[in-house]
Amino acid sequence: MRTKLIKIGIFLGIMAGLFFLGRYLFFLHYPALVQYTYNKDYLIVPPDGGHALPGSPDFFEVLKTGAFAFKKEEEKPKVVALTFDDGPFPLYTPLLLDVLKRHGIKATFFVNGIYAERFPQIIEDIYLDGHEVGNHTYSHKHISSLSPEELDVELGKTEAALKKIAGRETKLMRPPGGQISKDSCKLVADRGYTIVMYSINPGDWWQSDPNKLYDYVFSHTHREGIILLHTGLMHTVELMPTLIDEYQKRGYRFVTISELAEMEGIILPEREK
Repeated sequence: MRTKLIKIGIFLGIMAGLFFLGRYLFFLHYPALVQYTYNKDYLIVPPDGGHALPGSPDFFEVLKTGAFAFKKEEEKPKVVALTFDDGPFPLYTPLLLDVLKRHGIKATFFVNGIYAERFPQIIEDIYLDGHEVGNHTYSHKHISSLSPEELDVELGKTEAALKKIAGRETKLMRPPGGQISKDSCKLVADRGYTIVMYSINPGDWWQSDPNKLYDYVFSHTHREGIILLHTGLMHTVELMPTLIDEYQKRGYRFVTISELAEMEGIILPEREK
């Protein structure tokens, strides 16, 4: 019995190794994947997008359906977009807003409708501070596993919450966990959303050491990028002043997703102000 389990373990280890090797070689082949177009709607996949579509069963099918645009690294301006997923949450999100306000930085927040309903004042504060807001579904469900009807509910309830709280709409969307398939991509695009992914994913939801987060971010920084962080974590709040200061010392400018899209020549759907 023990020998059989060992053999099974070895087999699974080999299969996992082949899977990750394949992903690594794929991204070596596409080092500067910038933009994927689907039915004239855009899926933003920044350079160094190794985390762009993690775990998607239709990963290669999604990429094959798109038209790709490439920019040489030296042609890119030194800009970075801070994006924060989940929430909003009491305490941590207001602290994060305070840090951004002190530094004069505008970011993009991908919020869950369920928390927007619970903490409407924080949503109002995000808008009042001039930040951008995107849809992160209502209850943080992976959209690749949802039916069209379930996806409509997840997106629609978040839209309704933002409309009720602040009279605003958003057509930016980030799928929870970065999980997306060809079918779910089409469903989201058909509803008029721009799907925003990320190029720098330091894993602040599991890595709580600000120094290690800092090292990861700057070891993966290129001339243009989208950083994925989260709003409900104290160590992320603690990281922000140092991270912002270092980017500014290196000559980077902080932009929102809409500003970054405009620089890439991507026309986002109009939304109510």
